[in-house]
Amino acid sequence: MKINRAFRQLFSMFAIILLLVCLAVPAFADAGIDMERNSSIELSCFYESTPVSGGNLLLYQVAAVESDDGNYYFRLVEALGGGKLTQEDLDRSALAGELAAHAGLRELSGREESFGADGHIRFQNLKPGLFLLVQTRPAPGYERMDPVLVSVPFMDPKTGEYTYDVDATVKPAVIRETEPTPTPSPSPTPTPGPKLPQTGQLNWPVPVLAGAGVFFILLGLWLLGSDRRRSQS
Repeated sequence: MKINRAFRQLFSMFAIILLLVCLAVPAFADAGIDMERNSSIELSCFYESTPVSGGNLLLYQVAAVESDDGNYYFRLVEALGGGKLTQEDLDRSALAGELAAHAGLRELSGREESFGADGHIRFQNLKPGLFLLVQTRPAPGYERMDPVLVSVPFMDPKTGEYTYDVDATVKPAVIRETEPTPTPSPSPTPTPGPKLPQTGQLNWPVPVLAGAGVFFILLGLWLLGSDRRRSQS
């Protein structure tokens, strides 16, 4: 009897401990996202290990975090339609560009920061949400970066843990100088070459000599006629 009573007491204690553990697991799993926690986004901009400074970034919060029975998702702000974003939407690489081109983005107030000499830029005091980064002024000598989306906090898919201070690295594209199209050189104007000296008889004396010949023939005929008239008389 004493053994059975001790066994029942031990079993009861074990059951109570097991129940507490089972209740604690979902409570721990539902800790979820801390909506009030201040977060940050830091980006590093390097090109071949050289920090790139001078460019700017505008930060827009385009979606807020919402929960449905512990399942978190993003919902766009009203200026961008207010729709719910599915995982399929977030996986599309074109989403950032579509949001950047949305007319409603002009209704949002963006925060502007510039990359420092160390190639870093940091946005602080952010609340959880989905953020769009848009560059309007690239660094000198580099092309403008494409829009990018950053989730705050970021959940590690392996551990399920949330990171509220998100770091990312971007690599800008260098503006390649195009080779100038060679300007065709104008065709050279032909210059007259040296002329050989003219040889042989010139053409201008011919009519003069011919006229003189006719004159002397007529003169001779006139004189001949005069002599004949004298001899007859």
